[in-house]
Amino acid sequence: QVEELIFQGKESGEEEVVKLAVSVLEVLSMERDVQERMASRGWEEELVAIGRSVRKRREGQQLSEEGGQDISNCVLTIMGRLATLPSADMTNKKSLLLFAVGELPAQSPPSSSLLDLFVRLSIHAELEEVFLQEAIVPLASLLPLLSDQLLLHKLLTTLLNVSASSEEARRRMLRLELPNTLLQVSLREGSEEERVSLLLLKNLTLVEMEEEEISSCYKEWVERLLTMMSRRSKERIVLCLKVLGSLTTTRGGRRLVLQSELVSWLTAREDRRTVGKERNGEKEEGRKEEEE
Repeated sequence: QVEELIFQGKESGEEEVVKLAVSVLEVLSMERDVQERMASRGWEEELVAIGRSVRKRREGQQLSEEGGQDISNCVLTIMGRLATLPSADMTNKKSLLLFAVGELPAQSPPSSSLLDLFVRLSIHAELEEVFLQEAIVPLASLLPLLSDQLLLHKLLTTLLNVSASSEEARRRMLRLELPNTLLQVSLREGSEEERVSLLLLKNLTLVEMEEEEISSCYKEWVERLLTMMSRRSKERIVLCLKVLGSLTTTRGGRRLVLQSELVSWLTAREDRRTVGKERNGEKEEGRKEEEE
């Protein structure tokens, strides 16, 4: 019945019919068995066709701004649910990814549902090559432009997932100077977005680079990490140290870190540890920070 309703809406071009149909489908697709039935019948291609039709009609001002956005968000939400399903054949998921890339120029800034689709697709290692060829450049270019922290979190999570897939993925990101781009991103102190950005940076530091390249990519980051460590929680300090530790796996990285104030910082941390003795039992004050 829903398929019939969507077909009628597409044929008639009536906004309310299409909006009603995709809204019903969005609610139904919350159920796992419905998602699996949709995927088995190749609904990804149908959703891509609907999405392209909506984009074309929005560009032609044949849909109201609000109605077109609502329909688009519903379609993207359903796509995201189907994108998470395991599949032996990635053809339909590649179609979803290519559609999502095509939506980026049409949405400024991108909607939460569109970035959520990218996050869900990025968990599939089989899509790595498509991400690297089609998606990484436009996604990375969005980083300095987004101020909404939720959108930033989804974008950074997508890049983090792709960076974890292979050495080649990390090299491609370095060729785009992603570490320097991350410096331009406005993140709240101690936020989850900041944590994800540090995890992404840690992945990128795993790539072997020439000494000059390392200095170009990470010199400012070393200084920023030390600044962050002076006023962040223990958990965040540990993450910063892990990034620096990863950087020291290369000769150029070790030289860069040794030129910084890290050794002085570590020494100061050691000096600040105090052991107090209580009269009734000589109990240590403060825990030793073994993980640090």
